[in-house]
Amino acid sequence: MKLGDQPYPSLAAEALRLAFGAHTYIGRAAGANGDKSFGEKTGLTAIRIGPLTVPTDAAGRVWLHYAVPRSDRFVSAADVLAGNIDRAVFADHIVLVGISAEGVINDQQATPIAPDVPGVEIHAQLIEQMLQGAFLIRPDWAVGAEILFTLLIGTALIFGLPRIGAMASAVVGIAAMGAAAGTSWLAFRNAQLLVDPVYPIAVIAVVYLVASLLGYLRTEARQREIRTAFSHYMSPHYVEELAAHPEKLVLAARRGL
Repeated sequence: MKLGDQPYPSLAAEALRLAFGAHTYIGRAAGANGDKSFGEKTGLTAIRIGPLTVPTDAAGRVWLHYAVPRSDRFVSAADVLAGNIDRAVFADHIVLVGISAEGVINDQQATPIAPDVPGVEIHAQLIEQMLQGAFLIRPDWAVGAEILFTLLIGTALIFGLPRIGAMASAVVGIAAMGAAAGTSWLAFRNAQLLVDPVYPIAVIAVVYLVASLLGYLRTEARQREIRTAFSHYMSPHYVEELAAHPEKLVLAARRGL
């Protein structure tokens, strides 16, 4: 974070800096040959904290790989103050002091894993993640891949829907959505990569709905034209038949020639 021109690290980053006895942070900028000082107005790719190199986005943020809350992380502050805890429990550990009891201070946070995780637990998970070097990565090519996939499927639906029909196009669209979601999940689970399926799925759904609506409106307009043109010359039964099956009009004209 920045306050004016002064950068301020997060609690987790500062705890690690102090734990390792490092004097400062070193930021690595995109496209640079060497390291850059922390806080420069440039896109970051990683920040060095003591011996740790932490990959970040351009704003110096880390994607947190949330874990299931663990009760064994906690030691009761009351037991510590009463002298009931062996001090060896804290040896070679980074200790965070925080509130986990409900109703004292509302520091319960919702995460993708649980709806009520103590805020201090989230800081502990981030510290653990940086110590282990297990990071989620949003690769540079992710945005381009998402846009390209969306353009290909969207174009296929736009040109394919009038030819293969709404039902077949819906099958293609649903299959594409499943492929996007499945690829994203496999990349996250097996390679720790973040590829967003929400944008492609949303765009594909909108393209299908708009293309279907336009096709329906074109069909309705054509049927109205046929009804208007032939209502004065043919019985209502044959007019409705031609409106429902306009291809018969073409065949009849050919037979007439």
